[in-house]
Amino acid sequence: MKDQVATYSSQFTNFMALNPEYTYLILAGIGFIVAFGFFKDWDWLLETSNSSSSSISLRFWLELVGRKTVRLYLAFLFLFVSIVCLLIFVYENNTKEQNTISKKEEIVKLK
Repeated sequence: MKDQVATYSSQFTNFMALNPEYTYLILAGIGFIVAFGFFKDWDWLLETSNSSSSSISLRFWLELVGRKTVRLYLAFLFLFVSIVCLLIFVYENNTKEQNTISKKEEIVKLK
């Protein structure tokens, strides 16, 4: 089991090293899941039981404008960031394909 995890981990690391644009796709996927969670009102996303400074700041906004407004604002924020990450992924992927095609055309011309 440990060897399989190490194998998959190294394969994933190699894949990400060769294709860094997929980081944007992963971030977009996480962002869409979190935005969906805000729309569905998952409690753990707005948990304020900790005494950390971020929790205090979140508590301030929850008391000021209300839970529903904070949820919808954060959902649209995560949705926007996810769409931007998705657009960057598409752009980077298309740019990579264009560079690959132009390099292949140059090699054919040299032959």
